[in-house]
Amino acid sequence: MAVVEPTELSLRGGIRVWIGGAGQDLVLLHGAWAGAAAHWSHVWDRLAECYRVIAPDLPGLGDDRSAGLRSAEEYVRWCTEALAILGVERAWLVGNSFGAGIAVRMASQSPVHGLVLVNGLPPPSLPKPALPLLRLAPVRAGITAFFRRDAYNPSTLARAFADPANCPDPIAAVCAGAYPERLRTVVDVVLAGDPPARPPSIRTLVIWGTADRLAGSSVKAARRYVDSLPGSNLRLIADAGHLPQVERPDAFVETLTGFCSD
Repeated sequence: MAVVEPTELSLRGGIRVWIGGAGQDLVLLHGAWAGAAAHWSHVWDRLAECYRVIAPDLPGLGDDRSAGLRSAEEYVRWCTEALAILGVERAWLVGNSFGAGIAVRMASQSPVHGLVLVNGLPPPSLPKPALPLLRLAPVRAGITAFFRRDAYNPSTLARAFADPANCPDPIAAVCAGAYPERLRTVVDVVLAGDPPARPPSIRTLVIWGTADRLAGSSVKAARRYVDSLPGSNLRLIADAGHLPQVERPDAFVETLTGFCSD
């Protein structure tokens, strides 16, 4: 069996990327709770049997202590630089949660085989005239409080997972209050004022765990996005929440590889 292992790249002070397998490049972008291992280790060895799996720890959001970036476009540039160092010319892009928004932006700027969004959609852009107000300390504090209530506290687990016992320990630790800088990074990105992400013009699959009850993560929201995007498809995974690759790894691998090999 292929094994995915960490390696260090000399990029902006050093980064960790998990790599393994051979074949077409398959890039896995994780969410904003914890690093690549917490999000993808349940499936990446199996995926590495068919692909070269590349799963970077995103700055400020991974398992290292690197500083977070300040906008979605900065994360796109960072990922693009990392993939260039690894010799990636064209890849399958898979993004979960926060990583899905980054993947959509990357897909509109670089050649890719296809795009897979996992319980994550590109967030709406904020109106530029409102940004100075939204960045004021009291307003930012309110935005931070919203994200803390929805996604960064212990009660989050009951909404994010079909069974909270399935939550990886690093994610549970973040929701219990560890690494508060990750929440700050998320708010920085939300308030960055990035231009709207262009709708992808390539084959796109949306994989959705139906038990996800986080804000904006309903099946209805996923259907609306797919209906707005010609050539895209939606595949639902029952008995799974925000991380279907963790709760239903067999169903996830079958769904993903079926799309990539079609």
